[in-house]
Amino acid sequence: MLTINWGFREQVQEAYHLLKQWAPLEPHDALQLLSLRFPDPKVRAHGVRWLSLLDDEELAQMTLQLVQVVKFEQSHDTALNRFLLRRALMSPPVCGHALFWALHVEREVEDRHHNCRVLLEIYVRNSGRYRVAIGHQMFVVNKLTQVVTAVKEFCASKDEHGDPNVKLREKLKDLVLPRSFQLPLSPHMECKGLIIEKCKVMGSA
Repeated sequence: MLTINWGFREQVQEAYHLLKQWAPLEPHDALQLLSLRFPDPKVRAHGVRWLSLLDDEELAQMTLQLVQVVKFEQSHDTALNRFLLRRALMSPPVCGHALFWALHVEREVEDRHHNCRVLLEIYVRNSGRYRVAIGHQMFVVNKLTQVVTAVKEFCASKDEHGDPNVKLREKLKDLVLPRSFQLPLSPHMECKGLIIEKCKVMGSA
């Protein structure tokens, strides 16, 4: 037999009512309502409401943190996911760029609901003409990854006179890149090629 705790239900309804009376929140303060401490969808939606005050640049800078929150959402259809998708589709070169790459690096993470993978697929499917720009960025990243791999293999097997910078520039000269492409690291940088003679191998931990 199901027993309903009407007292608790009334408390929840009162809490929802009080949400509407809260003083306006700063977007950064509203992030607290998206933590794991507040699983209630109405409370989380209230937090998302104040995030809408962010302009495109501010949202792009915060997207990496918001995608970490996405991993723990209880379903695919949430206020946060809808908000991120809407803003990404409204501003592809800024918000869309930030969302794509933040989701892309998390796509293989086995979160409970595969939220990042699903959200990424939905965004790319609906990104319209910006999908071409995404394709160019992915193509460039893949080609540069191949160059890095070749240089690493060269460094691992080279004789004492081998110069990894020479190998790097040889590989870069063979690349055929798009005429222009957005830089994945920054939505405001559009590149038209590489200055190969200035490229060099850097030490890394």
